[in-house]
Amino acid sequence: MQTDVDALRQLAHIARNGPDAIARHIEQHNPPESLLKVASNEVYGLALRRENVGSTRNLNDPVKPGWTRGGDDHGLPIHLPTMLEAIELHKVALALHYNDYWAYLMGLLLERVGDFSQAVAVMESLRGSYAKHAPDHVKRCRAKISGTHDAESSMSEYLDEYASALEKAGQDGGIVQMLKDLLTPKIREKKAHGEPSPSAVSGAPLEDGALDEAAQFAQRFAELLTEGRFDAAADKVAAKLRLSADDLKREYEKMTIYDEIADPGPIEVMVMQCTADMPDLDSHDVAWAYVAISGSEFNEAVTVVVSNVGEKLQISEIEWGRP
Repeated sequence: MQTDVDALRQLAHIARNGPDAIARHIEQHNPPESLLKVASNEVYGLALRRENVGSTRNLNDPVKPGWTRGGDDHGLPIHLPTMLEAIELHKVALALHYNDYWAYLMGLLLERVGDFSQAVAVMESLRGSYAKHAPDHVKRCRAKISGTHDAESSMSEYLDEYASALEKAGQDGGIVQMLKDLLTPKIREKKAHGEPSPSAVSGAPLEDGALDEAAQFAQRFAELLTEGRFDAAADKVAAKLRLSADDLKREYEKMTIYDEIADPGPIEVMVMQCTADMPDLDSHDVAWAYVAISGSEFNEAVTVVVSNVGEKLQISEIEWGRP
């Protein structure tokens, strides 16, 4: 009899051949939905990590060698091969288990790499609650395809509506002008550079094995908490935190146990973000990671810093709960 571990290994092997191979396997073998969801979560977490490595969200970040300006209106720098890899991982995750939010994010990623036609196709095929957000994105991407999109006018129109709403509510709309002053030069700079060209991509995706190792370490720590293996979780915590297994148990239960929830059902753990680009990290810190922990009736998280302590990884900081 095939075990869950064997089934997941088989899915991992098939996933290497892409979404079409996954679809054929699901049609022929009908694996349990629970296994497909576990596999999908793992691939989606990897997609997020590749996106974090290959993009920036800071308007003032320079375009590093090998990087280019993205297809978003502000031209935030991207490493195109790495972002294309993230998109392929998104496709695999969605083939394993469809999630409308993930599909929506993939549409945004396609816009960032300049593949506006595919972004339109993804947005128009959205199912579920995020389908209502698609029309604006489709309109913008179609305008980019035809060369008629005016990012500066679009931004001004949106912010003017926001300022009007603030003023009607009796609030100061001055912050809106500050946003305009910040965004306008970036939009003009992006316009001068043009759009990225995914069809002309060259070079290999960025390597960051240390970040992946840190993400896996953070995920395993959170999984041990959900499994009630607090002694094992405590072994992953740096001594400087002085947290015993009992301390971890108390903090975890305080975060996740609610009076009105009799049974949280299956608990999912996923690294939503893992990055080395945080201002407070020290030289021995490998990464900052945000790990979502969710049950049927709750959504929480632990935020950790993974550090090199001696010759091994350890959790050197922990923040309990969502921000």
